Amino acid sequence: MSGVVTCIHPSVHAAYQHSEDVISVSVTSVYNKLNGIEIGTSAGLVRYAAGELAPVIKELGGAQAPRLPGYRVKLLDGNCIEASEHRIWELREIAAGALPGKSLVVYDPVLRIPIDVFPCENGHAQERSLLGDVLATVEVNDVWVADRNFCTCGFITSIADSDAFELITI
Repeated sequence: MSGVVTCIHPSVHAAYQHSEDVISVSVTSVYNKLNGIEIGTSAGLVRYAAGELAPVIKELGGAQAPRLPGYRVKLLDGNCIEASEHRIWELREIAAGALPGKSLVVYDPVLRIPIDVFPCENGHAQERSLLGDVLATVEVNDVWVADRNFCTCGFITSIADSDAFELITI
């Protein structure tokens, strides 16, 4: 999965094919295992990869100069999880079929990588339903940049109460 998350391989199947000689199970077994992974595990993998890559990016000079010294800018945006063409055959032609999930992604413009993700399996869920999870990660002197979809009274006041800041774009 780390090869897929870091875009070394475009898909799980491609990663499997690349390492088939060292993986002692079939590709079906790999997918069966992945189907049982909780969404929190995927989010943890993104956080872990960002934490491990940050010092490497900085050491190699790949980080951008901060636009607001003393503050950490975080870009927040929603994302519909793609690959709806992989839905079960019977649902592929039905517009009302089950949707893939959604997620909120936090991007660090200094490191130029996603540093956090908040996935949701419910493709019909509103992105705002995930804001409580985002608020748990707000730190002092964060500057959160998001579009007007995230301009809720609760979100904005909670960020301010955390001694952080928000910039809502229109």
